[in-house]
Amino acid sequence: MAFRHLLAAVGFILSAASAPAYAANAPLVEEELRRVFEDLRAGTLTPAEASAKCFVAMIEGDDAHSMREVLSTFLEVSEPTALPVFCNTLVAATEQGVLEPGDLDPIIDPRDEQAESYAIGRLLRVVYFLHNGLPTAPLSEGRTP
Repeated sequence: MAFRHLLAAVGFILSAASAPAYAANAPLVEEELRRVFEDLRAGTLTPAEASAKCFVAMIEGDDAHSMREVLSTFLEVSEPTALPVFCNTLVAATEQGVLEPGDLDPIIDPRDEQAESYAIGRLLRVVYFLHNGLPTAPLSEGRTP
């Protein structure tokens, strides 16, 4: 069951990220998220502030409703709590050193489709495992696709 959730989330995110209309019309949520996590790592944002900014960046995206649906299924939480849970998990991953802001680069600037897909999959793995209290390795380990 969990594997199907992961595939559904990856499929949705990849299709949304590669759609020309999405790229042309949506705010650059990924870039905003990277800034949030850089500020968290630098100590200029508290975890609560980082989580709140992450949430605001995500709800401002054109696909916020779809992301709520996918993430609620993927993380097995209610739709209203899906984006906050996702952001809290990203913040926890950053604090624990499992997620580095640079890990978002292949997603932000998807010049290499294979690297982008690999980065999205690794990010979703970290989020899923950390959310469910399972051990996970930092994204930077074993980086090559």
